[in-house]
Amino acid sequence: MNTAENIKKIALVFFIATGTAHLLSSLMVANKYFIPHSFVIGRVLDIPFAMVSVIYAFACLDSKIQQKNNKIINIAMVAICFIVFAGLMYISLFIPDKTAL
Repeated sequence: MNTAENIKKIALVFFIATGTAHLLSSLMVANKYFIPHSFVIGRVLDIPFAMVSVIYAFACLDSKIQQKNNKIINIAMVAICFIVFAGLMYISLFIPDKTAL
């Protein structure tokens, strides 16, 4: 069994689920349906959706690379995922939201 292919399959399921929920909550906010609930869902799902997207992209990239010793590439992908996650957490926590004021 190939680990990258399994991660790719699982990440695809989560990508579709979080993407659909995020898109529906954004449409509900735009059309003014269930504003408090859909706004919270949209704010909660932005970081998981971005992280699942990055993980799915790197899993697709890793499954396309056919090298035997790709440990350095995997370490670089994990480092980029960590940097993206840290950046998203910083933006979410420390940059004020203009709509909450």
